[in-house]
Amino acid sequence: RSTSKIANKSDCNSSLVNTNILSKDTDNLIMGILNLVGIEVTKELLESVDYEADLQYVYSILGHLEDIIINMEISDHRELLSFIEGLNMTELLEGDRLINSDNIESILSILEDVLSFSLIPAIFEPAYNAFVTPIVEGLPEGLRPIFSLEDYTADLFVEDAKSLVGILRELVDFGAIGIYKGADINWAYTQPIENIFETIFALNFLNVKVDEIVNYVTDNMFDLSTLDVEAVRAGLANDGAILGDVYAILASEIFALDIFPVKSMSDLEELSFNIGDFLTEGILTSVIDAVDRLLDLGLIYEVLPVLYFQAQLTLPDDLYYIVSNPLTKDELISDVKVIVPILRELVAAKLYNIMLEGEAIPFEGIAGHVSAIIDAILHTNIISTDADLFVKGTLQLFGIEVSADVLEAVDYEHDLNNLYSILDIIETILVRSNLSDHVKLLDFVSTLDLSTI
Repeated sequence: RSTSKIANKSDCNSSLVNTNILSKDTDNLIMGILNLVGIEVTKELLESVDYEADLQYVYSILGHLEDIIINMEISDHRELLSFIEGLNMTELLEGDRLINSDNIESILSILEDVLSFSLIPAIFEPAYNAFVTPIVEGLPEGLRPIFSLEDYTADLFVEDAKSLVGILRELVDFGAIGIYKGADINWAYTQPIENIFETIFALNFLNVKVDEIVNYVTDNMFDLSTLDVEAVRAGLANDGAILGDVYAILASEIFALDIFPVKSMSDLEELSFNIGDFLTEGILTSVIDAVDRLLDLGLIYEVLPVLYFQAQLTLPDDLYYIVSNPLTKDELISDVKVIVPILRELVAAKLYNIMLEGEAIPFEGIAGHVSAIIDAILHTNIISTDADLFVKGTLQLFGIEVSADVLEAVDYEHDLNNLYSILDIIETILVRSNLSDHVKLLDFVSTLDLSTI
């Protein structure tokens, strides 16, 4: 019998379904079938099921199955039986007969049809209790609330499941089938992975279970009891977009380079690379750009006050002055983001050359870079909010006691400007003395005979 006519049997299928034995009490029939696989349901749960609508999805699924069988060049039932008898899953998964773009599209369409059944929301909870709850009960106690059904409804599950199918489509678009079979990864094509990050962080499950996840982290890892959970929840979708942006920067500007060692999955088996190849101004600038975008995460913005509070509780008395001033979220994130201009100055100063054989850190312009770094650090809120307190505390670490009255006369901006002028003079002396980079300076110091001075 030809398999090319499977999907055209809807009239026959409809007639079969409409026979008295099947249509007279469909609820009892469904209940009996579900009971065979361990799912207990009641007629009340099945009241919302639209069997006629679900039947149309069954016909659609049959059509997709027919497409798969035809694509696998199975023309009749005898070839199908022969194929099943000689089935080798390894060969099937590694070859092109099943795993190709057309068949994967049909499989994904089948999943979408299944998730469109009105039966799925109706039996979700009893099915979950039958198959998932026993697994959840075997988890550590703190994890169980995360995977409970509290606040996570059948409709939310269906939405999430459809989103996961969407993620699979994005992976196919990215080239996952070819990559699985050994093809090169097109790192420059970032949009599908960006979309995946956004989809994951928009899942209902993550949104609903933020409280339980925070509670688990608090009880088992780190105290997040003061975290603004509602703010975290509200920012999840945006955080997904930000992580997608971070990936796009790294993938398009670093992973896509010829020197990046992972061209295909097989490269992971014997991964090797020279770190020096990646110590270039362009690559390091891209990394800093990624860090800059990463620091826009709402999660970081919300976690910083928690970390600051924990520091206030745990730092020893002689270091407490560092965190003694109350700072807002905006002030804290502003201080953390200072790392970005500092890193940019370090790259501009070519400090990375110290790790490269035969390269040197040039001193011409170094004073400006060092001054900019010092200025950025000293103007952070954690220091500048009460500069006297910070200076006093730091001096005490070295055994120097000063009073507040003494520090009142200090003009920090004036002193900083003098320091910057001194750095300029030192740079000028080094360059004019033909000690224009750190290698020449080290050579000079190593051969210096103080007795001749």
